[in-house]
Amino acid sequence: MVAQPPGVDAKLDDLLGEVDATPQPVLRHWLVRASLQTLAATAVFYTVARAVGIAPSFPLVFAVAAGAVLIRVATGQLREPRWRRTRDVVRGDAGGPPATEPARADGMLAAVRVWDRRLVPGRAGAERGLRPALRELAEERLRQQYGLSLAGDPDRARRLLGEPLWSVLTGGTASPSDVDAAVRKLETL
Repeated sequence: MVAQPPGVDAKLDDLLGEVDATPQPVLRHWLVRASLQTLAATAVFYTVARAVGIAPSFPLVFAVAAGAVLIRVATGQLREPRWRRTRDVVRGDAGGPPATEPARADGMLAAVRVWDRRLVPGRAGAERGLRPALRELAEERLRQQYGLSLAGDPDRARRLLGEPLWSVLTGGTASPSDVDAAVRKLETL
């Protein structure tokens, strides 16, 4: 018997087999919960309004509460599933370290992880990321255009590159706009 890769829910024979066309009963627990939330919100709001001295009509309060609960339920159904949240892949749950492998990984999440490792300093180590790639490009441009290297003649390289690009290449703190300006300067060399 062939072992299934992790994350596979069904065997190939199961996928190609006959499909049972009888409809399965769908549990509508959200409908019960939404009804209870609507009644609770209506009762609380109506009671508070009467205690303050406002006398709204009960059907109006009920309609507003029902609309608010239904909008909340609908947005909950349409949101990104927990297993596919890119912010959890990048930052990890509750802002901690990034998750190593989500329960149901897909190509989009893998690409997000790759770019996060490239763009966020400190996450990818000293030898990986955007800064070393920019440094390599600057080194090549200086070698081709002026016949010098960053290590061989750093003073002249600094003058040619300019201070903003030099600070990005040498490890200074760089905002996205600083990196954008550095890339534009590098393109003009």
